[in-house]
Amino acid sequence: MPRKSFAALAAPTPIPYAKPRLAAPCGLNPAASGIWRQIVTELPPGYFGSDTGLLLERLCIHLDRCRRFEALIAEAEAAPELDLDLFDRLAKAARAESAAAASLARALRLTIQSRHPVTAGRQAAMPAPTLGIEALTMVRHGQD
Repeated sequence: MPRKSFAALAAPTPIPYAKPRLAAPCGLNPAASGIWRQIVTELPPGYFGSDTGLLLERLCIHLDRCRRFEALIAEAEAAPELDLDLFDRLAKAARAESAAAASLARALRLTIQSRHPVTAGRQAAMPAPTLGIEALTMVRHGQD
């Protein structure tokens, strides 16, 4: 392979094309748009495509609703007299929104487990490590 000249080495290398980040849809309220931006900026450009935009939009809406229900629950708890019927309805709605958000986060592979390279299931599927001579002879070298 021929050597490169100093001029060739000093020339700027072209920056590879980076996919743009998916922009928030127009119909989202400001809080949901903030959630969208937070999620999209934490992941590499191109992580979300146009095919996953609708799922991400639904996730942002559900997360915004979760925050609103939590605020309503806090208001209900702070009231001088707790209305158990209202509290129960708000708690059920909050659980439903949380479950929907968790399901969408899993579908979009946003959960910690989906980013961890070796989960319990993947580890169980891996072959057993080969045993060294120390394990076969039950001798530990270098330790008294």
